Amino acid sequence: MKIRFRLAWAKGPAASKHFKAESCYLLFSEYLKRIGHFVQAEGSGIDLKKEEGGKPVRWFCHFSKEAKTFSSEELARAVERLRRDGTKEWEIVIGPADGFKGEDLAAWRPDVLWSFGPMTLPHELACVVAAEQVYRAFTILAGQPYHSGH
Repeated sequence: MKIRFRLAWAKGPAASKHFKAESCYLLFSEYLKRIGHFVQAEGSGIDLKKEEGGKPVRWFCHFSKEAKTFSSEELARAVERLRRDGTKEWEIVIGPADGFKGEDLAAWRPDVLWSFGPMTLPHELACVVAAEQVYRAFTILAGQPYHSGH
């Protein structure tokens, strides 16, 4: 499986210039590297106005009542299902600062709307949270001590 973190505010491969806070970029890069011990992972921009070919499994990080929250263990089970189902590409799309528009969601038809709960996060921090939680899910599945169940 290949995981792509797609940043709606960026163009091209994810780079420090796409993050206002260098620390967010460094953490995001660190988690991409860690996920890379389990599967191929990358970060890049996405143009929400232009539908792209192919249909990977797409999760949009979204703050809405319709979006699903996951505990770390539930996310690990979701990752295991993706692997078991033979998913080749999984895209996790993090929206721009103003969030997704209704037409973006209608055009892209995400498979899952993923919420980090009722709090509002800056999009750059949401990117870090998504990457960390995906890494945590892989460590749970591998039985590694990173996740201690709290």
